[in-house]
Amino acid sequence: MKSVCWKMICIGAGLGLILSGCGKSADENRPDEKVIEGIEALSTERPQLTTRHATTEEMTIEEITTEAVKEPEVITGLEKQLTDLMSGQKEKGMQIAVYVEKLSDEAYVSFYNGQMPAGSLIELFVAGCIYEQKDTLMDTGNSQENIEAMVRKMIAAGDGNAADSLVKMLGKGEAAAGMKMVNDYCAAHGFDATSMGKQVMDSSVESNNYTSVRDCSRFLKLVYNSRLSGSESILGYMKQHEIRTGIPSAFSAGTSVANKASGLDNTVHDIAIIYEEDNNYTLCIMISDLTDAAAGRSAISDISSQVNEYMKKGN
Repeated sequence: MKSVCWKMICIGAGLGLILSGCGKSADENRPDEKVIEGIEALSTERPQLTTRHATTEEMTIEEITTEAVKEPEVITGLEKQLTDLMSGQKEKGMQIAVYVEKLSDEAYVSFYNGQMPAGSLIELFVAGCIYEQKDTLMDTGNSQENIEAMVRKMIAAGDGNAADSLVKMLGKGEAAAGMKMVNDYCAAHGFDATSMGKQVMDSSVESNNYTSVRDCSRFLKLVYNSRLSGSESILGYMKQHEIRTGIPSAFSAGTSVANKASGLDNTVHDIAIIYEEDNNYTLCIMISDLTDAAAGRSAISDISSQVNEYMKKGN
């Protein structure tokens, strides 16, 4: 780039000298020998350039884009450990998905990001939709106290009936209309693998509710950073969650864990934000195709312990 610019300066200087002679006699227009020598010197002599990094002004758009947008790193050490652990678990016939993401720099580990039956994890997305529509719901006669009480029962106590009541509240008494609002909420926020096809406690229909570990991790990250309506309340209720036998059981009493577990539809799931000193992170585990729920819960405990041991080392 500097070589091209230098040549352009030289050419410009020459043109300026030539144009300055316009309108003169033939003899006057003949370039002075000293001028010619000066132009030749400009063309052949270059200043010595020192090696340095280009400034932002000198970088191309492509270079600036590459510099500014960096893909999050994979936590390769943890990935290897979990690969070894999960290979034995999969031999038992269960489908396992895991997503771990550091909240400081977004470094992550991911195993299977496809859709899986959501179980009661769909309740978090219902909660997000409720808080986004809270003012409208209150304008139609629903009290804030009643809304908060039902959301707390849904998240902290895992009450599926409370979830179904909230969905109907969204749809002004119609479950289908409420589910559509939840699906619209998921689409608007980029939760592409998450959808609601039935009420939580309805086992009479073939449709199901779906999500993925990546969508769940992203939801938790947005709540952690207060980027979704109701973030503070949702986190508070997750910290009060009554099922603590999964992910929370792998951590000491001094570690705060905000989690949401599920045990519906032959699935065992647990997703959480781990507050581990200066190394906060999400841990999402979903297990489906279970014939033995106890085996699924044991797998969640084993995976959580492995992640805990790795992260405590400051990796």
